[in-house]
Amino acid sequence: QLAQTAASLVLLTLLALVPVVTIAVSLLGALPLFSSFREAVLRFLASNFLLPALSDTLVRLLGQFSAKANELSAVGAVVFFATAFSALLTLDRTMNRIWATPHPRSLSRRLSVYWTFLTLGPLLLAASIAVNGMIVSELLVPAGMPGAERVWLFVLPWLTTIGGLTLLYRLVPNAPVRWGEAFAGARAAAIVLELLKRG
Repeated sequence: QLAQTAASLVLLTLLALVPVVTIAVSLLGALPLFSSFREAVLRFLASNFLLPALSDTLVRLLGQFSAKANELSAVGAVVFFATAFSALLTLDRTMNRIWATPHPRSLSRRLSVYWTFLTLGPLLLAASIAVNGMIVSELLVPAGMPGAERVWLFVLPWLTTIGGLTLLYRLVPNAPVRWGEAFAGARAAAIVLELLKRG
């Protein structure tokens, strides 16, 4: 049922993209240390996981939406979180089907894994952007190495994408997934994403 699963994931991604990203970015903005990186994280996600024609518009709209997310009513907030977590539950079920997992994790364990992804993921991404800024501004630019700077800026998105997808493939299925298999799948997915963006 690969075609049906892929179609349902695409539809669910379109539905849940705004809630998931807004929750993650809002949590990031709540921390004073990382609040200044909110726009940079949005731009990184848009430029590396979305089509170039949509990225600028989506970053602007997501920024507006996350800025107004705290104005949601109680019912709106519940529906908002339910949409995000239902998307993650569907992703979890799909990953477990791909890996032929006999028994999924309990709901409480799955929700704790999702909450970890939603909170630690943006923090790690913001930290990597901060480290990238320090490397470029304090090492590569003063050393006068434009070639090395271009190579680093080309390699960093690949490292972040493959690293994030490797963790996803390794930690989400309730099955013993080898790091090598997770890395191979992440590398293939990153190449396909890049080809889709260029196409």
